[in-house]
Amino acid sequence: MLELGILADDLTGGMMVASLLEREGVRCPLVTSPDALDTLSADAEAVVIGRNIRLIPADEARADATRSARALRAIKTKRVYYKYCATFDSTEEGNIGPITEALMEALDTDRTIVCPAFPEYSVTIFQGRLFLGSTPLGDSFKQHDPVTPMTNSNLVEVMQAQAHGKVGLLPHGTLIKGKAVTSDAIDKQVKAGIGMFVIDAVDDDDATRIAELVTDWPLSTGADAMPMFLARTFHQEESPEQRTLLPPSPGGEAVIAGSCAPNTLARLLSPPLRTLRVWNEPRPNWAVMAQRHSPTNSWEKAQSCYITSALENLWWPVAKPRDRSSTHSKSNRFRYRHLII
Repeated sequence: MLELGILADDLTGGMMVASLLEREGVRCPLVTSPDALDTLSADAEAVVIGRNIRLIPADEARADATRSARALRAIKTKRVYYKYCATFDSTEEGNIGPITEALMEALDTDRTIVCPAFPEYSVTIFQGRLFLGSTPLGDSFKQHDPVTPMTNSNLVEVMQAQAHGKVGLLPHGTLIKGKAVTSDAIDKQVKAGIGMFVIDAVDDDDATRIAELVTDWPLSTGADAMPMFLARTFHQEESPEQRTLLPPSPGGEAVIAGSCAPNTLARLLSPPLRTLRVWNEPRPNWAVMAQRHSPTNSWEKAQSCYITSALENLWWPVAKPRDRSSTHSKSNRFRYRHLII
């Protein structure tokens, strides 16, 4: 029996969650289909199903999520977690609201939390508003996202716009009064027809309180951080075993950053990456590129176009700028042991 089953709305997010749980000492394989759940090893305590349901039509996302939830229930998974982006990437059509409600129905529960906080990386929620550092979400770089522009920092309003059921708030002042008081507040709101609760989290202490509150719930939702805190409610290990899942690379490695977020750009300029060079391309303008394609799947086509162009310029493995003579040829273009995206 699995302690925790995680449905991630994209593959990279699923990899992140699985890695964080492994860091906690929790054996957590990642699969890309619910059909693979039958192949899990006996020592697995958790599993991540990495799907591609963030930007597909809402009805398709609901059906896909329902299938995963039923598969997790079939192998008697104790608790299910729906993982989405910490910046709550979505529109009024979804898909966070539709998927959450589909999971609630599939798991037969009348309540769940909505908590994309990740305090370790300064993503917090207060009075239902999401902050990236000290900047409200709606004032951050995410307001310019060409696919899921986030112009409203109030998660209750954002979630309500894409959900059929009622969305409520569990404020910080209630949470810090303890589990009993918070549970009573939830019960009262559930009786009033509210089933989804945006919950404040400003630091790791709040995340711990939330995990202890919902550890026995069939479903909870949020970003990358909460599964770590949930794991601490069922997995106790003072010195987690450090696992190396990939063997050392005998040659160069390529790192592709699929984000233009400020944190990503800062990381690329920090040691050890700042001494490395793969290609030097200007930041892609997704909105302009998308206009060059037909309306159908324009985002995916624009992204694919740029990535293909970038890979065509990978003439040499990661190397210092002055050290590329031996590999500066197209014949060596794809000689990489690991491609990290």
